[in-house]
Amino acid sequence: DSALNAYDRSREYRKKRFGSERIGIIGKYFETGSILDIGCGTGWFLEAARDAGYSVAGQELSSQLAEFTSEKFKLQVHNNEVSEINKKFDVITMFDLIEHVPDPLKLLHDCNNLLQTGGIILVFTPNLDSHGITEMREFSSLVTPPSHLHYFTPKSVQILSEKEDMDLVMCETRGMDVADLAAYEEYKGNNEIGKYLRDSFESIQPCIDASGCGNHMRFVFKKK
Repeated sequence: DSALNAYDRSREYRKKRFGSERIGIIGKYFETGSILDIGCGTGWFLEAARDAGYSVAGQELSSQLAEFTSEKFKLQVHNNEVSEINKKFDVITMFDLIEHVPDPLKLLHDCNNLLQTGGIILVFTPNLDSHGITEMREFSSLVTPPSHLHYFTPKSVQILSEKEDMDLVMCETRGMDVADLAAYEEYKGNNEIGKYLRDSFESIQPCIDASGCGNHMRFVFKKK
């Protein structure tokens, strides 16, 4: 209960800070349509998407969270496996989820089966081939076994799309590598380096992202 309440208090911040970017990506492919958010949690993204004019539904295996989100927003939240959902969608989203599941390829296959022809799957996940993880290795905050079971790179994402016979139409990175590296240097006692990195975040991080080396990927698969 305490975790749910704490998360819910950050709803408006999350909608503004993260929701607008995610809806912006979806809008490049569908200006309107139906969205299924896998692992929807407390539903802040579903709320943001509905406010933007989309028809929304969620999937959440936690019975408590599914009931909370369904009642709070008066929308359908499927409290079962993706493979058991019997409906088609234009867009399926997975945010910071695929790295946690035992069989990512099966999850993508189940999602593909729920898509309309031409529909998309939007995924956010850590990028193993990132500057931050390459430098910090096991000290990276994104290296968290056994919570993260799988890690992905732009190359492995391409392989996933080929295995599922979908088109990879977008793959880019945006990260917090510089901030993480600053904390890492300070942890080692290199406070001057840490301060330099913090002061230089706005100039260095965009270069890392543009090089495809940011520590968070977002990619889009399109159903043929």
